[in-house]
Amino acid sequence: MQSIVQGHRHTEMEVVHLTGKEHIFGMQTGCGVDATSYAMAYAKNYKKPALGVGIVIGGKVAFNYPMA
Repeated sequence: MQSIVQGHRHTEMEVVHLTGKEHIFGMQTGCGVDATSYAMAYAKNYKKPALGVGIVIGGKVAFNYPMA
């Protein structure tokens, strides 16, 4: 029962909050890839990348900031 952050999923960005005796969260951050690069060519017909960053303040407040 503790908060957790996972980073750099190419197509997902979210925060899920759970409350009960304590408030915890799970955060999936976005990524900072260049969708036009050769390395990302495999996904050109798939999904647009979730460009953004995740921010945690004081271990209690979490949010994603989309960049595109």
